[in-house]
Amino acid sequence: MKKYLFLIAAAALGFASCSNDDVVAENTGLNDANAISFRSFVQGATRAADVDANAGANGLKTLGFKVRATLTSGGTQYFPETLFEWNNTSGTYNSTQKYYWPQTEALDFFAWTASGNDVTHTENTYAFNVTPNATAASQSDLVVANTVNKTKAGTYDPNDVYNTSSGSKTSSYGTNGVPLNFRHAGAKVTITLNNTNTDGLDFVIRDASICNVKNSGVFTFNPATANTDGKNATTLDIAQWNISAATNTSYTQAITTLTTLSQDWILVPQTLTYETTYNDADANDAFTGPCIKVSLKIKNHGSEIYIVGAASGENDGYVTAMWPLSAPASGWVPGKKYTYTVDLAGGGYFEKNTTGDMGLDPILAGAEIKFVTVTVDDWSAGDATGVYTGGTTPVTP
Repeated sequence: MKKYLFLIAAAALGFASCSNDDVVAENTGLNDANAISFRSFVQGATRAADVDANAGANGLKTLGFKVRATLTSGGTQYFPETLFEWNNTSGTYNSTQKYYWPQTEALDFFAWTASGNDVTHTENTYAFNVTPNATAASQSDLVVANTVNKTKAGTYDPNDVYNTSSGSKTSSYGTNGVPLNFRHAGAKVTITLNNTNTDGLDFVIRDASICNVKNSGVFTFNPATANTDGKNATTLDIAQWNISAATNTSYTQAITTLTTLSQDWILVPQTLTYETTYNDADANDAFTGPCIKVSLKIKNHGSEIYIVGAASGENDGYVTAMWPLSAPASGWVPGKKYTYTVDLAGGGYFEKNTTGDMGLDPILAGAEIKFVTVTVDDWSAGDATGVYTGGTTPVTP
């Protein structure tokens, strides 16, 4: 009976907040002091689908963002969701139809943008429906920002992160624009594949997957309890996500070398239940918990004979290896990246029950050539080879 995991089952987990060193361009032109404009930042980004503060395909300077304004006192809408776009001359984001500051009242602003089309949103609400695309490069990076209690005559705090050594913004919001700091609503996940037994095993790999995780949810920003001011200061609250009970799904990327995947996934923030058994003891019962899967073949180092998989055949000879997936107690949190490092040397587990008990079945169990009950014969008596009685002639027995 095998009830213990064959190796460190779910790979080592690391996570870190995104960061960004981008700064806004200096104001190089004159602004209408009464027209509302913005200066924006977004926390760090490292892949094609990420929204960043630059002018690339998914940069804020290319995408622009939509903003809604409400009166700080009472919450009455001041203007509806309106697209603000980068103006290279003024160094600010402005709207085609200009909106102007009230004389004295303060305003609250909420802004958002997304890099893809798997986010749907009803205008002038704080709710976003997100179903990440199956292809990592096509997944949306949804970013949101808000700032409250701003007036035309309000001034930047000298200690504000938006002030830079090249020019402190000490004049009014009406003159220089309102600073906005965007935060990522999704969670980033990636996989790194290693082999700590390079002298013993060679791997041929085809793809890697994150499996049995929730594939949709509704993100609802709560301006009453959240404020995104302060670059890299904090993350959004996972409690702002309502995760769908929809069928779990898998996200797969092709990969041919032992390395980090070329694309990060941007997935729905969620908690994960770490599971270490099959669903039941029936043969061919599939593992249903969150997991990492890798399509692989394994050879002895330097050999062309496969010990796992085959040169061709069903599924092109590849075998699916599986490792249970875990997350911190807080789950996958918005704005954080989680890197899972999988050591393939242990072989992983079969994705389906092969032995009929519930314990996970290691792929390489029983595959290593080894020896047991090694013995050595005792010396035994041999036949006599002659009798010598002296003299010069041997006596033949």
